[in-house]
Amino acid sequence: MLSVYKTQDTMVESKIPTLYLSIWLIKTQILSNMLSSNFEKFYVAMKNVQDSCAYISKSNCSDDLKKWCKNVLRLYRVGFSKMSVCGMFYVDFPLLWKLQSLMSQYIIIIVLLLISTVDMEKMSNANK
Repeated sequence: MLSVYKTQDTMVESKIPTLYLSIWLIKTQILSNMLSSNFEKFYVAMKNVQDSCAYISKSNCSDDLKKWCKNVLRLYRVGFSKMSVCGMFYVDFPLLWKLQSLMSQYIIIIVLLLISTVDMEKMSNANK
């Protein structure tokens, strides 16, 4: 990812691609956090609607209200499903946890690789 070139026997690294990549990763993480949390709020609201309609349909209310609540429950059973991305995975709170877990694993691996690279450079400089 780093553009490396030589000028007058010194290595110069261009940090711009790394900066763009970091900004893109942060933006993607923020957007996925917002989407997952808002979809989870929507799913909780839908569950509350289902619970309220079930309660109303069993209470002493007018027949029209009971009929309306039963229709809402029927539509919920038949027509509601969690949002999915191309049918591959659902957009909900566990997706957020999986993405954060994946991101932290990659960060740990990259840090370990950088540490080992720095140690190897120190050892080679010490042997000279």
